[in-house]
Amino acid sequence: MGIIKSWSFSAKQNFDACPYKFYHKLVLKTPRPPEPEDSPLKRGKTLHKLAEDFIKSPDLQSVPKELSNMEKEFESLYIDAHSGAGYKVEEPWAFTSEWEPTDWYSNDVWVRMALDLQIGTESTKGRIIDYKTGKKDGNELKHMIQGELYVVGAMLKNPNLQEVKTEFWYLDHNKITTKLWNRKQFEKLKSRWNAIGIAITTTEELNPKPAKYKCRYCEYSSACEFAIKKEDL
Repeated sequence: MGIIKSWSFSAKQNFDACPYKFYHKLVLKTPRPPEPEDSPLKRGKTLHKLAEDFIKSPDLQSVPKELSNMEKEFESLYIDAHSGAGYKVEEPWAFTSEWEPTDWYSNDVWVRMALDLQIGTESTKGRIIDYKTGKKDGNELKHMIQGELYVVGAMLKNPNLQEVKTEFWYLDHNKITTKLWNRKQFEKLKSRWNAIGIAITTTEELNPKPAKYKCRYCEYSSACEFAIKKEDL
């Protein structure tokens, strides 16, 4: 094992962007500055929680005004979730390096996933819904790749699952992108993500990759000797 013991999709994104982030986090243990109240991250968490509470309500309620630009879609989603196929919100999944289910904080955890909403994934056909805030254009491919990892997790959790539709709901754009996956694709997807996970967790070098845009939004930029700062431009 290398310096990074466990990973997730967001960890993969950070690793691809700049492995040195993990040097700050895991080796230097550099403290991160608090998120400002108007940060996109906090807004995203707020909208995710509103969507979660709406779906979990025992009776169909009015769609929260913050989500009202997708009112019809959320009402339909609520009906589907409560139709008898079964649903789960914000369920955390964790697997070992052998892809066996484990606990989120277990010592043997290797990869983690957290799904916003899943419908029918304990049957033979299911849906995985992920809410997105902020930019849509240019992110669709990244999100489709994220969906691959969720499909692997869902099919590992339920060997009887034959078909999964991943859905990315762009809450600021009233858009939904979907892709259908089947059991025949499972082994190829699992092999791909296994190789990705091994690459992340066996690396012993966390080299910096400074870039203007990446450094601007990095939580460690103020403490990083390699960061490209405004005054350097």
